[in-house]
Amino acid sequence: MNTKQKYKQLKAQCDEAIAAAKQLLGKDDQELNWKASASSWSAFECIQHLNLYAAYYLPALEQAINKARSNPQENIKLHFMGRKSIEAVSLDTYKAQKTLKRMNPLSSQLSKDCVKAFLMHQEQLCKLIEQSAAMDINQKLVPIEFLKFFKLSIAETLIFTIEHQRRHLLQAEKACSNAVQTV
Repeated sequence: MNTKQKYKQLKAQCDEAIAAAKQLLGKDDQELNWKASASSWSAFECIQHLNLYAAYYLPALEQAINKARSNPQENIKLHFMGRKSIEAVSLDTYKAQKTLKRMNPLSSQLSKDCVKAFLMHQEQLCKLIEQSAAMDINQKLVPIEFLKFFKLSIAETLIFTIEHQRRHLLQAEKACSNAVQTV
C-alpha cells in the first residue's frame, strides 16, 4: 500500500471526522442522548467510546513517533496483528464486536463536552498523521491497548484509529437518525 496515497486518505478521513463531529454539535442533547434500547449506545456514547480509545492511543502514537527512526517509507506493510485489528473495526468487514468493559460508555451521563473533547483529539490526530510522515511508520512501536505485549506499527495504529472512528461515527449518525424518526 503506497504511503503517500494512504496518508492523503487518512488526512481526508480525519477531516471528515471533524466535520461529522461539528454536525453533532448542531443537534440537540435529547437527540444525542437517544438510544434504541437500554443496551445500545446513544450518539454521545459512541463519541465517548472514541474518546476513551483516543486517551490511550494518541499518547502512545506520539511516543512512538518520537522514538521512530527518521526514515520515510514508500509503502505501508501490514503485519498479522495490525491487519486483524483493522479488519475488526473496518466498515468493509462490519461485524458486531464486544467492547471491553473499561471502554464501554454505556449509561454514562454525557453532554456536548464529549464531542468537544473528540474534536480536540481529532486535531491532535491530524498533527500526528503529519508528523509521522517523515518517520519509519512500519516500526512496531505502539502496544495494543488490551494486549500490550503485542505492538502495532505507527501506520497500522493510524489506520486502525481512523477505521474505528469511521465505524462509530456512522453508528452515532444512525442513532441520531433513528432518534429523529421516533421523537
